[in-house]
Amino acid sequence: MPYHTRLIEKETPCVAVIESLSSAPVAQFSGPASDPLDALRCATSALHECLDRRLLLAQRGASLIDYARHLLAVRAWLQALSPWLDRVALAPVPLLKRIELDLIDCAIPRLAGLHPACGGAVRAASDGSAAFCWGVAYVVEGSALGGQVLHRRLRSALAPHPLRYLAGDGEQTAARWKQFLTQLRAQVLAPHQVRAACAGGVAAFEEFALSMRLTEGAS
Repeated sequence: MPYHTRLIEKETPCVAVIESLSSAPVAQFSGPASDPLDALRCATSALHECLDRRLLLAQRGASLIDYARHLLAVRAWLQALSPWLDRVALAPVPLLKRIELDLIDCAIPRLAGLHPACGGAVRAASDGSAAFCWGVAYVVEGSALGGQVLHRRLRSALAPHPLRYLAGDGEQTAARWKQFLTQLRAQVLAPHQVRAACAGGVAAFEEFALSMRLTEGAS
């Protein structure tokens, strides 16, 4: 059923917010390249912190329309990243199915035809390596942890919407993340691979910034 009773028509544009995300400084990792996770965290930390602070869905009073726009942005983002995710056997199909179901339950017709086109940032940065793909996957897998935080924050405010996408794998999310890190560390070993992974992680964040800008800027 549609959840119009929870819809708050809060149309504050966030173009400037998303532009600030895409212009956030990228940290340079200066430590030993033995752990790709440390390098990825360092390379993407500024982008990550900016997103956490300024994402509309993370603000007090976030509404169902904010969630719908977020879903549309994530859908376009995942579709754009699919060629790189497929190379590391991380097909986003289950995530996209949850997004489609959540969009149906949001029932906001004027957003139904919104399909922002993105993919340029990752294409431009990609060196064709598997390590780059692992960096992209790091951002996608990590976003599930952030989704859990948002789910706990919003599940009462946006009830009875089930928020399937944010709920993710529920209690299994942390275990899935640990499994992913084990695979990442096994596949990204040499210094040049770590650098490529960091480039992939940064490009994935920049791609998300573009998708959010296109989605939030639309009427």
